[in-house]
Amino acid sequence: MLPADWPVLIVDLKDCFFTIPLHPDDRPKFAFTINNAKPTQRYQWKVLPQGMRNLPVLCQWYVARALSGVRKQFPDAHVYHYMDDILVAAPIQDELLRIQPQLLNALHSHGLQVAPEKVYRIEPSIDVTVFITTPDLHPTGDLSSANEQIRLLSKSVLDKICNAAEKTFYQIPSPEIKTSYVNIKQFPSENFLQFVDRLRSQVERQVQDPVVQAELIKEMAQRNANETCRRIILSLPLDPSPSLAQMIEACTTRAELFSAPERNPGLTHPKPVAAAAPGARRQLMSSDQLQHIICHHCKRPGHFAKACPENQKRKSKNQKN
Repeated sequence: MLPADWPVLIVDLKDCFFTIPLHPDDRPKFAFTINNAKPTQRYQWKVLPQGMRNLPVLCQWYVARALSGVRKQFPDAHVYHYMDDILVAAPIQDELLRIQPQLLNALHSHGLQVAPEKVYRIEPSIDVTVFITTPDLHPTGDLSSANEQIRLLSKSVLDKICNAAEKTFYQIPSPEIKTSYVNIKQFPSENFLQFVDRLRSQVERQVQDPVVQAELIKEMAQRNANETCRRIILSLPLDPSPSLAQMIEACTTRAELFSAPERNPGLTHPKPVAAAAPGARRQLMSSDQLQHIICHHCKRPGHFAKACPENQKRKSKNQKN
């Protein structure tokens, strides 16, 4: 077992197999040739090749031989190694500092390479958060009052507890919410913006990653929209795929056209469908608001695709032809 309060040195050997030399008498046993594009030439491995069954054993033995002198010189230190990973622990930091150069010299003398960025020294430290137990979190015992918590715990620990408690609190679902975000669907008479708000609230409760949240809201908004809004979204250009803001804008501005009742004599009371926010159809957009609109055809701001000048030019050209 590694003592908990001992400083630790970690060393990672670089290309361990390919730095262990083969004895010259054994090199013919590892001969090989290359393809027949030219007269066959015979090559020999000078270092341990990968693929032979007992090579890991040879690697372990060779590294242990390189570490044997360090183990004898510092008998109080704990030296662990497995293949190309070495861990050294010592009772005090000063002894570990004396071990490090001796260890690196022993490895280098056996031809083993150590990358400087793969040498780590871990200082002994006590993280008080490790010792926070269930009774501490339940306000019992020595931490039963807020004053005792302030006196016994550092500010950093209290901040961690508060952040963890706040994060957990927001993950607790409300009593009325008993369904997954997958089952949040837009009602036939619900406007698209209200539907997206309901969907967003449910996704944020069940998913933590903000990037995943945005992708799920966009996908579920398109998949679970009502028939009218789905038709509007499917009419948008596919390359690139529309963003959630573009879906909301399209459903807000084009709902009246897509929700018009079909010519059916037997349909006297068409099914009410709402896609836009109340009153959105009657409001005209100002010039400042239009500057935030990006046309799907020409990719320029200031107008919708329906009023795009490029479409007008194309229509005029077709009429002349």
